[in-house]
Amino acid sequence: MSTRSKHRRTVAAPWWACRTREALPRWWVVLLIIVTLAVGASRIAAVPRSIWHQDEAVFASSVLSFNIESGRPHPPWFPLWIFLGKGLDATGIPAARSLQMLSAGLSLLTLPALFFLWALWLRKELALAASLLFLFMPGVWMLSGRAFSDTPAMAFLAASLALLLDPGGGTRRTILGAILAALTILVRPQHVLILAIPVAVLFGRGKHRTALLAPLAGCLGAGAAGLLIFGAPLGTLWKAFRLQAAYQGAHAVTAAHAFAELGPARAMILPGLALIWVAGAVYGGVVFWRAHLPGGGILLIATLLPAVGVVLFLVDGTITRYWLPVLALGCGLAVVGLASIMRAWSLTIVAVAVSVSTVVVIPQLSLMRHAVSPPLRAMRAAERLAEEHRWVMVADFNMEPFEVYRQLSGRADGRITYDVELGGSRGVPPPWESVAIYTDHQDKFIGGGGSPEVFSCRVPLLIRVEPTVYDSVTVVPGAAVRPARRRLPGR
Repeated sequence: MSTRSKHRRTVAAPWWACRTREALPRWWVVLLIIVTLAVGASRIAAVPRSIWHQDEAVFASSVLSFNIESGRPHPPWFPLWIFLGKGLDATGIPAARSLQMLSAGLSLLTLPALFFLWALWLRKELALAASLLFLFMPGVWMLSGRAFSDTPAMAFLAASLALLLDPGGGTRRTILGAILAALTILVRPQHVLILAIPVAVLFGRGKHRTALLAPLAGCLGAGAAGLLIFGAPLGTLWKAFRLQAAYQGAHAVTAAHAFAELGPARAMILPGLALIWVAGAVYGGVVFWRAHLPGGGILLIATLLPAVGVVLFLVDGTITRYWLPVLALGCGLAVVGLASIMRAWSLTIVAVAVSVSTVVVIPQLSLMRHAVSPPLRAMRAAERLAEEHRWVMVADFNMEPFEVYRQLSGRADGRITYDVELGGSRGVPPPWESVAIYTDHQDKFIGGGGSPEVFSCRVPLLIRVEPTVYDSVTVVPGAAVRPARRRLPGR
């Protein structure tokens, strides 16, 4: 044996590293249950009163009426997410609220999933600290009760990695990990890009190959079959996928954005804090790599790097929720870096960070639980004006997802014209006999009108965490409208 090999065998494990793999002591189980319940309370507090984004409206509409040809939902169709929403909606809970409750509930399960993932390599107290640092990051917390698929998919992803990357995991853990991997992909199919390399590496090692691939292929096959049977023929799916890919490619140029506009900076509110976090995570990644812990290389090279690549090169990196996998894994590495320098004091620093986040976020959650989003407020106001004056409602096409959801849920009668339809089969309403609604300066179809009423977002922190064109919606009474955009195909 070489001198170098002997040194590696005798060198002491880092202070932050897990030393034993025995079962959790009973008091740790109790502590984990208590902390999980506390996280659950924080997630319930983050469930908003209404939907705020077009994707939430599309998902809720898909629960009510799954129609791929009409874009409900858009590719990659999120089959399990819509199926879960339909199941809860069948109990009488409104579609949007069903998805919000599912998101908050599965966010709760992220705590034990992340804890057991990081406990593969870290001391238990540091694994818990890393999990809480992620879950109480302001942006992560404020998005945890929304009707998006990102939060529930993160819970399944973390649980899958905790099982698949366990060096001592047997056949049963591999089977369960593969099932959870399939679930996260069926909830959010984009996660296949994050799991592809880890699964390939584990398969290449030749251990538990059948236990890995059989459940994964079976669950994904069932999801694909369901999509074809209850969704649309393969040709329709392919056409929709190509259109969505073209749209996504046009919005995935993150190189032109400043760091302050990217997801980590938005999730931590202040770009300076995000820079410190990135530096800590990078340093922690180096420390983690040099420790040569079993399974650690797969986490860093095969899981984290692809997750970073996805948000930087394939999607819009300014959207905070797309960064959840990177933020979750990065928080663990940041704790490693912090613990390698500060040792036990790192726990105090994490506790202070969580406390500060709590002070900042809780008042904003209170606002979010009572506020109605600008699109919904604007549509209601426009309807009242239209009924009172017998005006025609004409809206910027950005409003279409919200109006479709309102129609499907019985809150609107469908008597609305979009700017892209003006001059088509519906013609152009007479001057001054319309009430116009537009978002984000999309008012080129308006030639004049009465005094506009602006409906703005009433949750200031939400604008920083997840800015959208719907943060401000304007209603113009007695408007004169005109064709100003290319008409939709076939209209």
